Parts: sequence; structure tokens; C-alpha cells
Amino acid sequence: VQGNDGIARVSEIEARSRTGKRLCIKASYFVVAVGAIESSRILQEINLAGAGRVVHPKAALGRYLSDHLSFRVADVAETSRRPVASAFGPTFEHGMMRSFRWTEACPAPDSLRFFAHPIFDIDTSGFRIAKKVLLDLQARRLPNPSIGELAEGVGSLLQLGWTRWAQSKLYIPPGTLCHVQLDMEQRPHAENRISLGGSIDPYGRPVSVIQWKMTDSDLREASMVASSFLSRWKAAGQDMPLLLQAEIGDDLTTPSNAYHPVGTCRLGDDPEAVVGLDLRVHGISNTYVLSTAIFPSAGTANPTYNLLCFADMLASKLRKACEV
Repeated sequence: VQGNDGIARVSEIEARSRTGKRLCIKASYFVVAVGAIESSRILQEINLAGAGRVVHPKAALGRYLSDHLSFRVADVAETSRRPVASAFGPTFEHGMMRSFRWTEACPAPDSLRFFAHPIFDIDTSGFRIAKKVLLDLQARRLPNPSIGELAEGVGSLLQLGWTRWAQSKLYIPPGTLCHVQLDMEQRPHAENRISLGGSIDPYGRPVSVIQWKMTDSDLREASMVASSFLSRWKAAGQDMPLLLQAEIGDDLTTPSNAYHPVGTCRLGDDPEAVVGLDLRVHGISNTYVLSTAIFPSAGTANPTYNLLCFADMLASKLRKACEV
């Protein structure tokens, strides 16, 4: 609904099932909290329903889709595998597994931020059984390892259990291959975007078209960040584990996305911003976006925890508004 002041207001939404059932929901406030891709899709649908006059015409809705670029930066030398496993292997605390990572303490304002972390290529029969059981439980299936698998893996399963409960660590067998993975934020590019396609999904909605790629510039910057990280690692002294630099670009080291999409509904107070600093959509008086779409870039960690802070802020704001 378009108001006299030129600001739109969402009065109701309709949920549809594949069987044709419909549910109409009316509320004072609406929060779009469905991920970076779907958030952009929904706002573009709202804008389409309002003849393109709902969201500010200069807003970069759907554009600047970016992610973490993840790639192997180095292999741990054989002589350093045991000390790396001992010092930087995953630990357990309060029922959660904690992994080690390295980040910059004082990054330059315009530099691409990153974090690095060790990856242990554990491949024992016991570890495979434990992984299979956990995946089955996660999928709500009854775990059903075979007798042969249990017989083969009982020794390493016991070792896993002992190290987990007695030492609060993940058991890493001696000689386990280890490498250092580097995840850096991708510089936003306007051509990386989410748009509405011409076809319709089973719910009668326009499908999302995802246009995302890594540019030559991304690869050059990844190489520079990797070289900078490794040079500072070496400069830290002989007590540091020995790392063997990997050449970026082969099958194992080509950067890939890390499933941390951001940027398609960026927050800010400039003309291209889609939502304000209070997360309200520019041009809509009662609709907010709560997804990683609001972040301009991926930063130095999984953006979900930063999003939880925004969720707490928005929940407090809306609770007070509803109490008036």
C-alpha cells in the first residue's frame, strides 16, 4: 500500500502451499529473515508488485552479492604435524567443539579481511563411523553401522572417545596430514547479483537467478593475501611450525565460495543502501530485513553470529514498538 507521503506499507502477506492452500497473515510489522538470496528475492517481488516504486530506485537491491573465498594456502611440513595437532587441534568446551583460527589484530582500513585455520585430514575407520552416525542423527535417521565397520573401527573409536572425554580434545592420529585454509572476504562487485527470472516456481513465484563468479582481480588479491600471511608467519620466528606454501590455482587450491553470502540488501544511509541502520527497508515503513544480506562484506568470520546481535537489537526495538 502506497501512502500519501510516498512511503509504502505492507498490510498483509499470503503463504501458499503446493497443494493450493493459502494463509493470509496481517500484522503491524514484518521481518524478512530468510537468508541473503531469498531476502533479496522477496523485496524484489514486493517492488515488482508496487510497479517498481516501492524500493528507492537507486538502491542496489540484489546487487553486490559476495562471499568468503576459501582456499588452501599451505601444507604443514611433516616435522611440524605433531606440534600443530597438539597446539592447534580442535578442543571441546561446555559441549561444543572449538577450532583454532588466526586473524589480523590491526588490519588496514581498506584491506580485505581474512582468517586462517588448520585443517586435519583425519581418515580412520573410527572417525568415519562417528561421522556417519552423526550425519544420520542430523538427518533424523537411525544410525546403522555394519558389524564389519564396527569391528574394524572399534580401536580408533575408543581412542576418539577417550581423548574426547579425558582430554577434551579431538583425537588426531600421529602423521595426520594437515594444511592451512585461508578464508578471505570477496571485494563486492555490482555484477554479482540476485535477480528475478522469467520462469515460475511451484508456488507461483518468480525464480531467483544467481549471477556470481570470481574475477581475475579476486584471484590476484587472494594470492597477495596468502603471500602476506605466509611472510608474516615466517617472520614470527623459528619456533613457528614450518609451512610449505601451496600454489594457488591447482585443483586443491583454487578459491571457492564458503556459503556465507552477503551484500544483496546492504544496510546504510547512502542512496544505494537497501535498509537503514535500524534494518528497516528504505521506502517501506513497517518491513525489516534480518539476514546476512545486510552486510556489505563477509568480514573475518561466519556472519551468522554478527546477525544474532542485530536480531537482538531488532527484537528489542519491535517489542517496544508493540508495547506503545
